[in-house]
Amino acid sequence: MQIAFVEKQMLSQHNSLPAFLQWQGGVMEFVELVYALHEAGCFGKVPLKNVFACVGKVFGCEISNYYRLFWDVRNRIGEERTFFLKKLITALSEKLNRMDRGAKS
Repeated sequence: MQIAFVEKQMLSQHNSLPAFLQWQGGVMEFVELVYALHEAGCFGKVPLKNVFACVGKVFGCEISNYYRLFWDVRNRIGEERTFFLKKLITALSEKLNRMDRGAKS
């Protein structure tokens, strides 16, 4: 029900935009990101299954074995457990630093 609502809003409010964006990262990166968003409460108390269904549809990366893939993330050793999230932090920090220096893009 929530997925249909989001899709309807996307199409009605943004008729000129595509209904989805194509995920260009890896499947493990997608799993890491969606779990992080869910754990941070970004979508409220929506079940994880629904979050994966909706976000997967929006980004064109629908997967059903996210529990097993998350197990692989969990089994990573040390600080490398969340390397994609660290990559995102680094990318955004570098963008902000470039902006502070007056560089474009």
